[in-house]
Amino acid sequence: MSSQEHRQLLGTFSLTIGEEEKKVDVYEFRYSWQLRIGVELVDRQDVNAGIFAVLSANVPEVPLEPGEFIVKTYSENKDLWPQMERFPEFEDTGKFAILPSNKCPIWRLRSYDVCPADVLASKEESDLEFTGVVERMFSNLQETQPKRQYKDVIAASQLIDALQIIMSVTVRIGFLF
Repeated sequence: MSSQEHRQLLGTFSLTIGEEEKKVDVYEFRYSWQLRIGVELVDRQDVNAGIFAVLSANVPEVPLEPGEFIVKTYSENKDLWPQMERFPEFEDTGKFAILPSNKCPIWRLRSYDVCPADVLASKEESDLEFTGVVERMFSNLQETQPKRQYKDVIAASQLIDALQIIMSVTVRIGFLF
């Protein structure tokens, strides 16, 4: 299904499945067919559980822009995808893929945003921006850790969560580091 040569942790998210809350790691990967973007959710609470769900669908005949993916809204994802719409890395494009029995939204990854030159020129140095650089560094650390050091991987995930909270509080109150 996925090409493990390219697998990038996008973050963690909490889902409600039935009455239970489940924490998942959200990964971007590349489908082997046409190397399109895919999104999978990996269970964080059970190291042996593996992939919890695949949020994306690979439909090669549907044209997509860079960073876009088709959201699988049917089958096992029927109750899952509306919750994932709140994941901060995803953005609804307003476009849809019309499949034989379903109309699936097309979302894009915000990490594919490119800042235009005119916006960069007008930015003040004091602007505090969430760039994801630190989070990507720690996610790369997570992906290179051997399985026997799983506690280190969990610690890195918790550090990412803490950094995101600090950034959101900092932005709200306007302090600069």
